[in-house]
Amino acid sequence: MQILLLLTIILALLPTFPIGLVTDGRWSVVCTAATVAALFLVAWMAGKLFAHLWNRTWYLRGLRCYRLVRAGLFVGVVLVEFISLILLSWGYVVRRVWGLGTWILLDEILLLSPLMLSLVAVWWGLYPAEKILHDSLRRRDSTPFWSRTGYVIFQARTHSAILILPMLLYVTVQEMGSQLDSALMEQFRQWLPFYYFTGISVLAVLVVLLILPWMLVRIWQTESLPQGELRDLLESTARRLGFRYTDFRVWHTQNNIANALVTGILPWPRYVVFSDSLLQALSSYELVAVLGHEIGHVRRWHLPLYVGLCMLAAVSGVQLLSLRWPGLEPYLVALLYRLPSDLADWRQWLHLAFSMTVLWGYIWLIFGYVSRHCEREADVYGCLAASCGNAQCSDHRENRSLAKSGDSLCPTGIRIFISALEKVADINGLPRTQWSWRHGSIARRIAYLEKLQRRVAQGCRWPRWLWLPSWTTLILLALSVGGLSYLGISVF
Repeated sequence: MQILLLLTIILALLPTFPIGLVTDGRWSVVCTAATVAALFLVAWMAGKLFAHLWNRTWYLRGLRCYRLVRAGLFVGVVLVEFISLILLSWGYVVRRVWGLGTWILLDEILLLSPLMLSLVAVWWGLYPAEKILHDSLRRRDSTPFWSRTGYVIFQARTHSAILILPMLLYVTVQEMGSQLDSALMEQFRQWLPFYYFTGISVLAVLVVLLILPWMLVRIWQTESLPQGELRDLLESTARRLGFRYTDFRVWHTQNNIANALVTGILPWPRYVVFSDSLLQALSSYELVAVLGHEIGHVRRWHLPLYVGLCMLAAVSGVQLLSLRWPGLEPYLVALLYRLPSDLADWRQWLHLAFSMTVLWGYIWLIFGYVSRHCEREADVYGCLAASCGNAQCSDHRENRSLAKSGDSLCPTGIRIFISALEKVADINGLPRTQWSWRHGSIARRIAYLEKLQRRVAQGCRWPRWLWLPSWTTLILLALSVGGLSYLGISVF
């Protein structure tokens, strides 16, 4: 969802827009507001319908249908943004009719307002169904669900923490590019685009990687894990596995989300975040296994892998698109740095929008494939964190010393991590077979670990070659970029 929203934001901040069906500024405002209101009406009706259905039955009928409707509404959010910008001339009105193209941030906020209002409308409309869904799935605690306003604010915080910094940096790069003198661009057109734009882009990525962890733990309103036995256990696990970090944080979700994550490529700032429901539902050994899973992402270099993979996939995708659409690069430069272009032409704009969608799908497929393999590798590392290294171990009741980094697995450690996965699925109300593009399904992950458990009992210390699919994909992308550049197909 976040990647789709980021793509929408990039396309919504184009330097120029074609003239749509409505050219008058006042009518464009009215029609845009009516489009957002129509989406709100659909979301409100869906929320009421499913809440009414679930109130009359003791089980959640049509849960899969509801999830499809909810996903469709978020696709509708994207469609509302593009309908407003293009058909209703909202982009043309903001940038040309009102002449706000030179105003720093004001034009960007107005261009994105249909998207932001549509998101709020969907969250607000679906609230009754989400509340009953929470009450049905959270059976073990009496934590009340948010109020309607609190729910919308929580969703806004959750999404903005991930999107706001990349969006601000993108806008900053656009503003800097738009201030370049056109004569200077013409004079240095042979070398300035590559060195200037590449330098700014790399710097922007580095700033995001350094600042995003710090911003995320504050926008999500996390707090440091209190001192006590649990924190001592997690700290000793981090030392045992050679993991450096800034802090362990608790994410307060009113026991509505069971999740954990690690933020930060560098040891500082790097935070390990546990949601409140995860800390409440899992045993100490299971939390050690979850921490081991997050440490596995760091120790196996998954975070730098993800960054390099996305950058190489983006460059490779642009090169492949250039084979089908020669001359694409100037429009991408105009997109990224708000330079003069002829994107006001309908054909060129649709070409660019379609190409960006194809590029997003290309990155989505590659990243999803690699991410699922990395999750499997991190799962095994989570099993290692809860293992004692004895292949014949039946339990950990004897207070065995757990394995150090690089030691072997034990059947009990694998069972502990499987139990943690099952509890996370139950708390979040996820069917075991539900597939995720980044994680796969819980059922497939558990099936692999059960197979690994049998292999460990037969003497297997550690599964080899888990890293091979992910890093092979990265190498193939690098070779693809290098080969296409050698043939004269470059980004700039």
